[in-house]
Amino acid sequence: MSKHTAVLAAFAMLAAVPNAAPAQDLGTVCAELEQAETGDWAEYEATTPQGSSTMRMALLAEGAAPDAGAWFEISAVVNGENNTVQILADDWPYTPDDVQAVVMKVGAQPAMRVSDQMLGQMRGQMSTPMGQLSTLCPESELLTTESVETPAGTFDAYHIRPPAENPEAEADVWLSTDVPFGIVRSEGGGGSMVLIAYGDDATSRITETPVDMPAMGGMGAP
Repeated sequence: MSKHTAVLAAFAMLAAVPNAAPAQDLGTVCAELEQAETGDWAEYEATTPQGSSTMRMALLAEGAAPDAGAWFEISAVVNGENNTVQILADDWPYTPDDVQAVVMKVGAQPAMRVSDQMLGQMRGQMSTPMGQLSTLCPESELLTTESVETPAGTFDAYHIRPPAENPEAEADVWLSTDVPFGIVRSEGGGGSMVLIAYGDDATSRITETPVDMPAMGGMGAP
């Protein structure tokens, strides 16, 4: 597996962690969590068996590439390197079929735009942070509502348990409509996340113009 493909896979796994849904009436809260605005960002301390890192999700008015539209950005430290992936989609929350472009920057390497051919191959395997929200929302179990203390503040949160195909992947999630993207804390399913900061002034963490990603071995030219 190439280094770029490995980083994309790592971000897909990170993005899958918050695939959780709430309840108030579940449908009402779920709909509120989907209402992210450009500029919104939330940063987390994420812990997995491989170690700890910080991860930020943000919705940008402008990405590193010139394409117009809202860009979803995930930035994190992977294997000791600062890495960022930006995704341009037709709608929010998006599904893999909505994705129009992907830009990524791995450590100190130049920012690169994923080729259309590679993007087409990725869509079938891509996980999206909020794409399954409407499906998981009515199926989740509301355990309680409680006050949750985090480094970013204290929140009145919905403590829910989304359905898990594998009992070992069962996770508890705490959600608040006062936080962009809704996630305050999650525990289980092979890791944990806790909110450490949030705001509404996000700008692109990729400050250079991306170049086209070269063709990967065995994929051929676009």
